[in-house]
Amino acid sequence: MKKMYIICFLVLGVLFSGVYYASYQITQKRIADQEKNNLYLADAEPEILGAVSANESIITRKTSYILEEYSLNDNSLVREPKEPPVELLGYDRKKLMEYIQAYMDDMPQTDKDRGLISYELTSFSKDEVVLRKTYYRNESSAQFYLDVQMGRIVVYQTEDDTLYAYTELKFAELPEKLQREILAGKYIETVEELYHFLETYST
Repeated sequence: MKKMYIICFLVLGVLFSGVYYASYQITQKRIADQEKNNLYLADAEPEILGAVSANESIITRKTSYILEEYSLNDNSLVREPKEPPVELLGYDRKKLMEYIQAYMDDMPQTDKDRGLISYELTSFSKDEVVLRKTYYRNESSAQFYLDVQMGRIVVYQTEDDTLYAYTELKFAELPEKLQREILAGKYIETVEELYHFLETYST
C-alpha cells in the first residue's frame, strides 16, 4: 500500500513538473515575440516622422504667391500677387525648381517675344512663394515703340525716334499690365506685329 502511494506521488510530481516547464516555455516565447514587435515599431517611427516633416513646406491655396517681372532695359520691377496656379498646389521647393526648369526648356512664345532670359525662385515657404522673371529686349531689332500723348497711344520708329502713327487707342482703357509695359517701354518688332496689336485692342 505504501508503495502505491509513493508511486502515485512520484507520477503526480513528474506531471506537475512537465506542466510547469511547458508553461515556462510558452511564457518565454511570448516575451521574445513582444520584444521583437517593440523593436520593429521603434525602428519604424523615424521614417514616419521624417515623412511628416518633409511635407511641411508645400504650396497650398493659403500660400501667398507673388510673380515679379524685372526688366533689364530700364531696371523696372513689377510685383503682382496672384492665386497659386492649380498645377503648383502640393509642390515643395524641389518640385517647383523642376517646374521652372521645364518652363524655361519649353518657353511660351509670348515670353520669347518679350525677351525672357531667366526665371528663378527668390523665396519659398509654406506662407509665401516669390518667383521672378527677368526680361531683356534687344531694342535694336525692334522697328517701333509705343508712347502716350494726350491720353492716346502713339507709335514711334525706333531707328530715328520719328513719329510713325497716331492711334485711337485710349491708354486708360487698356489692361493694367499692358499699361505698365508701355510706360516701361514696349517695343514692337515688325509692321505685321504692330497692326496685329492695333487690331487686338481697337474697340
